[in-house]
Amino acid sequence: MRWKLTEEGKANVAFYIRELEAKRKEILDAGKDTADETRIPTEEDILEDMISSGIEWDDPDGPCCRSTWGVTDHYEADQPLALMLGQDITFEYDDEIPDGMETEVYKHDRHIDLTKIRDSMQLNSDTVLASLEKNGVKAILEVCGEVRVLWSPDGNEENAVVYRGPSAFPEELKKLFAEEKADSDCRVRIEHNNWFEVFILRDGIQEGDSMIANAAGMDWDAVRKLLNEYIN
Repeated sequence: MRWKLTEEGKANVAFYIRELEAKRKEILDAGKDTADETRIPTEEDILEDMISSGIEWDDPDGPCCRSTWGVTDHYEADQPLALMLGQDITFEYDDEIPDGMETEVYKHDRHIDLTKIRDSMQLNSDTVLASLEKNGVKAILEVCGEVRVLWSPDGNEENAVVYRGPSAFPEELKKLFAEEKADSDCRVRIEHNNWFEVFILRDGIQEGDSMIANAAGMDWDAVRKLLNEYIN
């Protein structure tokens, strides 16, 4: 089995190393500690440590590897480095996957708090929210559909402004969707909306039709379980 960092993983490791160096310099410049027996790790050191530590499969954000390092002889990093499996760090088998061993890679958009999303119309279409891959089968949760909303802030539809994506909505309109009031507000006319959809890929090829899913308000652990159901 071979482990390797993705380009995103390499960037995260490099940033972490710079943070270690900065904290080390701050401590040494202040005369708070020595660094006679402590060195800053390299990318290879960090990867080797993660391999030896193994994968944390039960992490709520998805399977990941963690590594923490000292910056001086008596001070450690502010926090460990966490690399997400599949997103930051991957592994491959030299031969076929051993019989009976099931591999699972779960990824989700860390910039979106889905628990605060009550309506898919709070998100832009074509946003890939999460994916779960197990043994060549991949389930993808995505926001789909073409958006067209007419917004008449003064109540006169002749002055309506057309919006084709939630990111362009004015704050008042965003609030209406967040509070699930847009459908009943006379100033809003939704001509086309978007929705949550799950796609299944087998060996990179879509299998069957996509399926509408109700993912609003879920946490990422619940989304993982949802995608698992579609795969199984």
